Amino acid sequence: MVGVIKKLIKERAEKSLLFRVLLLTIRFVKKVLYGINEFCGIVVAAAIFVVILPILLLFRHLGKPEDCVFFTGLEHIIKKTAERGQWFVKWGYFVRYFSREASNIDSSQNVGSGLIHSPLLVPLDCVLWTYRMLVDRPRYVETYLFSCSFRTVFYLLTCRCMGVFSTIILRGETNPKSNWGIRSWYWKSCLFVSLHLAQKIFHREADNGVDMTLFEKKAIFDHNCTTIHPFEDRDYNDTVLFLNSFKPFRRVELLAQAVKHVVKKRPSVKFMFVGARNEEKHRLVSDILERDGVREFAEIFPFSEKPRDFFEKSSIFVLTANAGLHFVNYSLIEAMERGMVPVLSDCEDAKHFVDHDINGLLVEQNPLAIADAIVKLLSDKDKLKKMGLKSRQKIVDCFNNEKRMQKLLGLINDFYDETDIAK
Repeated sequence: MVGVIKKLIKERAEKSLLFRVLLLTIRFVKKVLYGINEFCGIVVAAAIFVVILPILLLFRHLGKPEDCVFFTGLEHIIKKTAERGQWFVKWGYFVRYFSREASNIDSSQNVGSGLIHSPLLVPLDCVLWTYRMLVDRPRYVETYLFSCSFRTVFYLLTCRCMGVFSTIILRGETNPKSNWGIRSWYWKSCLFVSLHLAQKIFHREADNGVDMTLFEKKAIFDHNCTTIHPFEDRDYNDTVLFLNSFKPFRRVELLAQAVKHVVKKRPSVKFMFVGARNEEKHRLVSDILERDGVREFAEIFPFSEKPRDFFEKSSIFVLTANAGLHFVNYSLIEAMERGMVPVLSDCEDAKHFVDHDINGLLVEQNPLAIADAIVKLLSDKDKLKKMGLKSRQKIVDCFNNEKRMQKLLGLINDFYDETDIAK
């Protein structure tokens, strides 16, 4: 519905000069009001910090941190973040989430919600954050960048003053190919200060707008990982899967164009395209399939909260995204964990997942190359199965969430072993 409204407004603006001027005026006023609000919030929050600074320093020396963990800077609590929290719950920690939307918190599992981020209530957020810091005395604070602003700086300043181990997670916000260019000078300034304040920086993309050599002593390349589930022998059929949002850099149209070439040599093949969030994205694929006369060989699905249902029904996972964007793709490693064989674009970051012709295939970004790779895999089911098992083993060995969380726990313990407030 929101997309339809935006499209109507855009069409109206293209036709009417007066409407366009009105729209630009509204945007300008909105930015001015937002700037005034942020400035006032910064002034008040800075005053609050000056007042509470002695209290924070006093608490640093009056007791030990508790077995408590904070996750902050979130828009909403997605499954992947909740899984990280559950590892701490498993180790006996109490976990508190600070998110704009926290309705899906299950308070029965040793977790709780904190403040709800509001762009209009920066000072109140800072007061509530300080209260929770003093009451809960967290041992670890993990910061995300949904709303990087002065409040992010404030959170990390309080961590520094209280001697709490803190980290920042960079998930793609600084990728120069997608998000970095749209960031404001204010956002970048707050990020730069925050990066200096955090004890560790976990960045999940090889390509960053931020020069990580400036933080080489604290920056850690921390690619996505997944939970390893029990695995039984599976069937390897003739189904090919694309499961991702249909964003331009993922090049879903290349696979759609490859369908007609595969069908000619492998008429039993079936394609599933999962991730069409609206009618426009649906048409992006369906128009190509209808043009090529192969619509009956493919199904198009909306975004799904249950990707494993699709992983179990297919054998080959295709992601021919642009270079530098494979590390942040959860669907890829989740599919490989289920024993699917990946077909990826032949670029440097993809080679961290696939050993060509051993646990998957690397191909050029063109429909013919993609089609040839799919036909090759489907033509030898025994080899396909062996590659699928090796694909899963790659995730178990290198992209295992349990191993990553154990390393994080080690960093936390090492930090307190080296300080005068060791637990």
